[in-house]
Amino acid sequence: MVGRPDINLVDENTGKAEFNAIKASKNETKDLLFLTDGRIVECDITGEDDINIFINIKRDSKLIKTQMPKVQIKEVVKLRDDA
Repeated sequence: MVGRPDINLVDENTGKAEFNAIKASKNETKDLLFLTDGRIVECDITGEDDINIFINIKRDSKLIKTQMPKVQIKEVVKLRDDA
């Protein structure tokens, strides 16, 4: 056979989620937000209300405190239980 075989052990979304979970577990972040548009946000969830989830993210070694509307979040994965 010529060329490279295409081997898919898991579907693309599962693979991305597992990769990001491993990557985030090595960082200071504790949570992953899977957004309805397909993006994944590595963050620390600091609180929530009826409309938003409040998060801290690191961008260029700077801590950014922000919020994400719950309607934009498909799934929340907590990587660690320590607070």
